[in-house]
Amino acid sequence: MASYAQELTPFTDALHDILSPMESDEFLRQYFGRSFLHLSGPKSRFGSLLPWSGLNRILEEQRPEPGRVSLFQGGKPIPAEKYLSTPDRIGPRLQSAKLTNLLAQGATLIVNNIDELYRPVRELAVSLERTFRTHVWVNMYAGWRTDQGFLVHYDDHDTVILQVAGRKHWKVYRPTRLHPLEQGKDAEPAEKPVDEPIWDSILEDGGALYIPRGWWHVAYPLEEPTLHLTLGLRNYRGLDLLLWLAKQLKNCLEVRQDIPHLADRNTQIAYMAKLREHLFGAWSEDLQDRFLASSDANTLPRPHLQLPEAAKPEGIVVSRRSQVKLSGPRRLDLSGSLKNGQFALKCGGSTLHGSDAILPSLERLNDGEYHSVQELIALAPEQTANILNFLQGLVLRGILIATVQNSEHPA
Repeated sequence: MASYAQELTPFTDALHDILSPMESDEFLRQYFGRSFLHLSGPKSRFGSLLPWSGLNRILEEQRPEPGRVSLFQGGKPIPAEKYLSTPDRIGPRLQSAKLTNLLAQGATLIVNNIDELYRPVRELAVSLERTFRTHVWVNMYAGWRTDQGFLVHYDDHDTVILQVAGRKHWKVYRPTRLHPLEQGKDAEPAEKPVDEPIWDSILEDGGALYIPRGWWHVAYPLEEPTLHLTLGLRNYRGLDLLLWLAKQLKNCLEVRQDIPHLADRNTQIAYMAKLREHLFGAWSEDLQDRFLASSDANTLPRPHLQLPEAAKPEGIVVSRRSQVKLSGPRRLDLSGSLKNGQFALKCGGSTLHGSDAILPSLERLNDGEYHSVQELIALAPEQTANILNFLQGLVLRGILIATVQNSEHPA
């Protein structure tokens, strides 16, 4: 069986659609985490992700929870009471006329985490998360006049900008501090850029930008309706890996022990030597793979409901005629050690055990697509009962989505 690291060839379908005609491998090799990139594309290329009608429906039907919908103008937030009302015993509600008037006067409309509100955007985020192996979220920005919502700034995470409708004028500057941490948590702040922008141009409808963490930028509307999506992804850093490693040492006595700072010097030296021994003992060539596998195993899937069938006493029953797919954005880590013909699978924060004979069937699911249960059984026909039982368990835990073959897939 291939190692987990070998299995993790990125899924590049969604990424390919964004980058086309550039190949995904070229982007990952030359630009990702390294350099700014602008890509032009055919008009309306991203139009189906969030049409204006879809945005209107979201604003009409979703009661805006705190931080979900906001307006900015000239780099400053507009007080929420200017466009939100809070009737007695009812949560915030958009005042459509006031909202529209503020937008007409130059405000920028922002809807945060719109991937939680609109399925096409959600599916894009999930697909990209499968590639990048980190959480991907999407914010929406819309403007009508010429005032920018934000002043020149940098983000503490990578961003991909998709111009869905209209145009926008962007200026992008090189970083003044490489790989900055979150503002307020970094060792020192990044100075504002003094050099000329490396890209000062119009992002047209259908175009895309990739802006790595720390690259300064600012965007201006152009006196016309404009809407873009900003995809955010916070890649794991060396600091994240080291913090994770420290938590793996909790079973070591000296790690839990108080540091002997009041003891004699020899005792202190011996203690520090033992700590170093634990740290280097946990360090290995596959440390990065173990860290990412742990992250994948503890990532919870986004909500997916199949009512009314799922809430019946028998729930969704997996049969030969069913089709199943992973519900989450990460692959199953099937590289765990085998003992007595059994494997341990960590997924969604749970650990499951099963016969190693069904591993080929589970490996097939790692492409993230629907597969018929009959197809999975054909990979190990002598394990039919085990496969059905294990798949049923995965469905009950929300790790798999199941439907009946030839019926409509869950949208």
